[in-house]
Amino acid sequence: MTRTAFMDASHVPTEGEIARTLGRSATLWKRLTTHVAESYGIEPTFVPPSRNYGWEAKYRKGGKTLLSLTPDEGGFTALVVLGERETAAARELDLGERARGVFDEARQLRDGRWLFVPVESERDVDDVGRLLAVKRRPRTAKTLTPEG
Repeated sequence: MTRTAFMDASHVPTEGEIARTLGRSATLWKRLTTHVAESYGIEPTFVPPSRNYGWEAKYRKGGKTLLSLTPDEGGFTALVVLGERETAAARELDLGERARGVFDEARQLRDGRWLFVPVESERDVDDVGRLLAVKRRPRTAKTLTPEG
């Protein structure tokens, strides 16, 4: 799938530009990025676009990528890569239909199981949070809850 948002390598998208492009999904983006910042103590590094994907927000800790977020028109995709042990633990998670479908369809490769989860609902945000917790334990016990 080719991404069209933020393909200009000479301009790092601003928070406002990302929010406008995401539209209704901006609240989901904010909820997930706030969770990662609070639970793992990391801020994103923006990686320039490739031939097929626009700018992406990468969250790295200890030299390893925890999460990548790719914004697009009206939504975004979260990428979580799980190793074999993490995959075994993730099998036991109570995931929603979208994340479970992505998990079940992804093949286990030598470098991990690449889960490209389209984030379209609060449940998807929760599921990405659960997958991250399997990959790396959060530094806080805070869980994702809907903003109220």
